Parts: sequence; structure tokens; C-alpha cells
Amino acid sequence: MFEKFTLGSLYIMNQYRSAILKGIVFPFILYVLLQLARYESAYTEFTHGSAFSLLHIVLFVIDMAILSIISINTTRIILLNERPEAFKLRFNRRETKYLLYSIGFLALWIVPGMFIGASLTLITYSVFMGLIPLTFFLATLFFTLRLSLVFVGVALDKKISMRESLSMTKRCQWSLFFSLSLLIGLLFMFEYCFELVSSTIGGQTFSLITFILITPLVDTFIYVFSAIILTILYSNAYQPTSSP
Repeated sequence: MFEKFTLGSLYIMNQYRSAILKGIVFPFILYVLLQLARYESAYTEFTHGSAFSLLHIVLFVIDMAILSIISINTTRIILLNERPEAFKLRFNRRETKYLLYSIGFLALWIVPGMFIGASLTLITYSVFMGLIPLTFFLATLFFTLRLSLVFVGVALDKKISMRESLSMTKRCQWSLFFSLSLLIGLLFMFEYCFELVSSTIGGQTFSLITFILITPLVDTFIYVFSAIILTILYSNAYQPTSSP
């Protein structure tokens, strides 16, 4: 399953590249413009205080909404063979539900995040104590990945409960974990290398390119790859009585 998730996702992405590109190009442009707005807001007089915090919360929710559209479009292209129209954006009940689920999943990280933050200070006493926050992080990540098929259900307008998701991911849980970790890790490595090069060369232009273009590009690829891997998992683990 690990090879099917990794190599299969690359094959599917290439096979549906034209449709996927049409489905993500407009949301990606909006994401870039949003990053530009965030970059410009850092140089306004409202860089501190409640107004600035509220602005970042609003921008974060819009980020999640855009990435939700990208995930839904990718899922429906592959599983339903939909052909989206370029530069046509829709945000209805399906996208709203997907966004709320995404925010809900982030909320699952609040308590583990508090434990991780509190235990990070233990690293100053011993390197081995760093295993404590790492364990919290991996356990939470592993659990949320096991529940991730509910997003496929939302994208297909099909109800998949958390219990069903846990059941369907049981046989390939480690393949799912390592394949997503590998692909996401490689993309973040690319972003880090670009940031390293830009910081070495110096100049505001490279920093601007990294923030406005590279970060949205990496985030978009992460959501596209994750959606593709989940469609592979859905196709293998779920046997519907009729076409979805």
C-alpha cells in the first residue's frame, strides 16, 4: 500500500493533471492574493492589538476555505470524473461543511498542542526528554489521519462516520502515515531549501517570493497530494453498493 499511496498518487496526479489544474488555478490565485494582503498588513499601523489579531483570524479562515475548495475539487475530479471550469469558484453547503470539519480537526490539536508546548521545556534538561512532545505530536497526527476519510465523504456528499473511517484505515494505517509524511516532508524540504537560498542571497525580493508564491505553492501541493492519497485509500477500503 505504501507504493500505491506514493507512486500511485504521482501517477494519478499526472493522469488528471489538466482537470486538477483547472480546479485549483483560481483558488491558488486567490491564495496568492491573500498572502499579498497578509504581507502588506504587516506594514500597516495596526500591527498590534485586537484588530490585527482579528484580521489574522479572518485571513486564516479564508486560507482554510480556499484549501478546502482545492481538496474537494481534487477529490471529485478523481472519484466522480468531474471536469471543473477554470476561474469558476463555488462555495456552498458542501464547502462550508468541509471547512467546519477542517476547523474541528484543528481543534482536536488544542489539548495535545498544550501538552507539546508544556513539555518542550523538558528538552533543556535532556535530549531524551524531547521524545515526550514528539510522542504527543505523532500520536495526535496518527489519530487524525485515521479519521481523515470523513473528508472524502464530505467531498462526495456521502456520509462517512468517524467510526467507519477508523475501520477503513485500520489495515493500511502505517502506509497512510508514512506516505503522507514522506510527501509532505519532501515539499516542506523544498520550501526550506528555497528559504535558505533566499536568506543566503539576501534581499527583500526573495523573501517576498517565498512568502507570497512558494508557501502557497507548497500548501496547495500538500492538499492536492493528501486528497489524492485519500481517494486511493477510499477506493481500496470502501466498496460501495452503487457508484458514489
